[in-house]
Amino acid sequence: MTEGHPAESHLWIAGVDFSLVRREVTLSTEPRFEDRGFEGPTRNAAGGECRVNLAVGRGAPPDVSTLRAPFVNEAWRLCRQGDARYVALPGENSIGAIATARLDKNVSHVTIWPGPQLRTRPDTEGLPRARHLVCYPLDQLLMMYALASRRGVLIHAAAAVLGGNAYVFAGASGAGKSTLTEALQDNGLGPDLLSDDRVVIRAIEGEFYAFGTPWAGTAKVAQNRGAPLKGIFFLAKDPENRIEVLKADEVLPHLLRVASIPWYDRDMIEPMLETCESLLRRTTTGILRFRPDAGVAEALVRFADRG
Repeated sequence: MTEGHPAESHLWIAGVDFSLVRREVTLSTEPRFEDRGFEGPTRNAAGGECRVNLAVGRGAPPDVSTLRAPFVNEAWRLCRQGDARYVALPGENSIGAIATARLDKNVSHVTIWPGPQLRTRPDTEGLPRARHLVCYPLDQLLMMYALASRRGVLIHAAAAVLGGNAYVFAGASGAGKSTLTEALQDNGLGPDLLSDDRVVIRAIEGEFYAFGTPWAGTAKVAQNRGAPLKGIFFLAKDPENRIEVLKADEVLPHLLRVASIPWYDRDMIEPMLETCESLLRRTTTGILRFRPDAGVAEALVRFADRG
């Protein structure tokens, strides 16, 4: 959304509405959001909608350098002050911070102070006009925290809808998510794909759903839709295509390796582990051993047809 559009902007991911009431700000960082239906008034057909209110901070951003910082790396740092969390993207010293965000306890209200790299000029009320308010990695961090209190989790995975249900194919970088996605595309399943790199799983009215996200991998699959979750399979490249079903007590370590869980933030660990454990009790899980050919698409369709 650009200047001159209506004053309310929306960024929809997995039924979570990141909503900003300012016409001077563009929410997204890349055309991927709007082009693929993530930015705008569209609501998710799966329901379960919840809102995160965004606001542009006035004046200088808070000085987080003196706050307790449970996590720090080159790209961002997390700081705590009471129930509030601050996420700071430091940027280059000569330019200043890329952005600083304050999250309230339940991540229902987020205030963002855009840095010089994101601002254009102040408006008559002293608020900065920002080209891109929700930039990477702030977008994924906000999503991770928003899901923690809403029975959801962001995982490294591809996903496809087969027979009306979603199947998630999880794995770390190099496991074959995009390779599998391209094999499915080559065999006529392109329209059924949700994502090839990041997937959101959420409980909605007692049922788990899988959703595509805007964070695509090399296969560039990112669809803003979801479907009831039927199975989660962990990827392993192999000379032959086969599915090994896992028992619930065997699968949790596999899931934790690919789930985005802030282990450095004690308050978030328990609700997210409860979500993961509940998910695994209700979902078929296994290992998908595959080679990138037509056979893997056929094997998955047969598995889905068996229900």
